[in-house]
Amino acid sequence: MQKTEPQNVYTSKTVISGAFDHVGIFGSRHLSESELSNIYHFSRALCISGSSIASGGALGADSAALAAAVSLSQPALVYLPGRRSQVPRGQAGAPWTSPAAIINKLPSDYVIEYGGGSAGTFQQRCVRRSAALIRHLAAMPGRSAVCIFISMPSYRAQQGGSWHEIQAAQTSGFVLGQSLFVFICSGNSFRAISQCGSTATLF
Repeated sequence: MQKTEPQNVYTSKTVISGAFDHVGIFGSRHLSESELSNIYHFSRALCISGSSIASGGALGADSAALAAAVSLSQPALVYLPGRRSQVPRGQAGAPWTSPAAIINKLPSDYVIEYGGGSAGTFQQRCVRRSAALIRHLAAMPGRSAVCIFISMPSYRAQQGGSWHEIQAAQTSGFVLGQSLFVFICSGNSFRAISQCGSTATLF
């Protein structure tokens, strides 16, 4: 598939679609159903346009992205902070509410246990897992991008896993507004941070 060069990427509901071969999608665990639905449909659009999806497997933004790939019978790369058997079962409901059920539908060689190493606390492993996956994306052939969906409370507090992922992406060479896309989740809309301090409303 012919890839298009990303311009000023925020256009209608199709954001960076077709511009990248690989897209890592990360974000907050505590998001509303409407926010998760938007991430799910955003990720489906990326898959349909030809991008492969990678994520961390957590409940929330990660599981919404992975559910989108699974819904299209497309494999998605997952780095876990622990064993596959430790992935939360969640609950029945929307496609993204059970991370374990989603990951069980992926090929085993796409699910990497202890993606960032097995030492340290669970929280430390989560941080290292995301950083390791982001480094992997940066080293993959073709064009890669990282999208991070951050809840409004986390954005205001400027702390939490999403902030570590932003830092890891920048350390790995992803550039805000060019190959690193940070979205503030606010109800039925996202605000995209295109550069430091600058936001634009996205669908």
